[in-house]
Amino acid sequence: MVQEKSNSTPPPLISIIIPVYNVEEYLEECIESVCNQTLKEIEIICIDDGSTDRSGTLLDEYAMRDKRIVVIHSPNRGLSAARNLGLKHARAEYISFLDSDDYIAPTMCEVLYTAMIEHDIDTAMCGISVVCEEGQEYRNKHSSYYIEDKSGLYPMNVNVMANTIVVVYAKILKKSLLDRFGIRFLEGKVHEDMHFTYAYLSVTRNIYVIQENLLFRRIRENSITDISHKGYNSQHIDSLEQLAYLFDFWNTLGILESVAGFFWSTYLSTIYTIARTLRYRYLHILLHVAGTFIMEHQETIPTDDEFLPQREMLLEYIAYKDATIRDVAVLLRKMRKEQAPA
Repeated sequence: MVQEKSNSTPPPLISIIIPVYNVEEYLEECIESVCNQTLKEIEIICIDDGSTDRSGTLLDEYAMRDKRIVVIHSPNRGLSAARNLGLKHARAEYISFLDSDDYIAPTMCEVLYTAMIEHDIDTAMCGISVVCEEGQEYRNKHSSYYIEDKSGLYPMNVNVMANTIVVVYAKILKKSLLDRFGIRFLEGKVHEDMHFTYAYLSVTRNIYVIQENLLFRRIRENSITDISHKGYNSQHIDSLEQLAYLFDFWNTLGILESVAGFFWSTYLSTIYTIARTLRYRYLHILLHVAGTFIMEHQETIPTDDEFLPQREMLLEYIAYKDATIRDVAVLLRKMRKEQAPA
């Protein structure tokens, strides 16, 4: 069910998409932070993804008080499907995503939107502060751009893309680019930001970075983020599937050769990251998925001398795609001794 807005209402400047699932404890802080933005010409699209607590009711109450809020009640289909549904209904040219247990500074929308307009850019992003639950550690996270510790405009290239944090929040994106290239979240998968963000950045001209931390990211027990960081589940292998979709996207776009080094470095690092935390019984699946993909696309791995060590490590996984239990055990011990490649 969608609350329809009048067609006579002027289009908002930014559509903020907020998937919501069983977060009644944190929802008020999130919604209030968006309603209180200094930039008033916004649309707040809240997707109630089948919540079983009072989240849906709270959203309806907020929508009655603020006409900028659009509430969509949907059966539970997961974070990616909720975000895609929000994109379908978004009316603004500029899109921002926010998780329903996070919150933003009052000036975030105005600061990012102003940067987009004044500098004619395709992406703007700000820094992030990480807030843990009460009684746990509070830490200030690095800003969203790693190479330079300063705000400014950066032309998009492989180096900038590789050093841009992959999360979709704390950014403003252009809906016209998302629609033109058919960029949407892969539904039914975790680590959903990887394919979406890299696909989007690869079709942009530039990015404007604001070092100020304007988004507050809450790390809480049993959230999607918390579970994914704990590891020990087969869903980690979704990261490789996200990269496989990205490979096809870049291949279709005709830019695969220019980003091959970045892609395969990311693929190799992802294997290492997953293998070091994955339960033993899932490692066999990881090796089969990785080995099969590398075998099918090995001709695209760079052959220059600088990339040779990484190429050799990648090709080694082909032998493990049908590995025995003993082979898996040997490789696991090896991985845990080695340092992940850069």
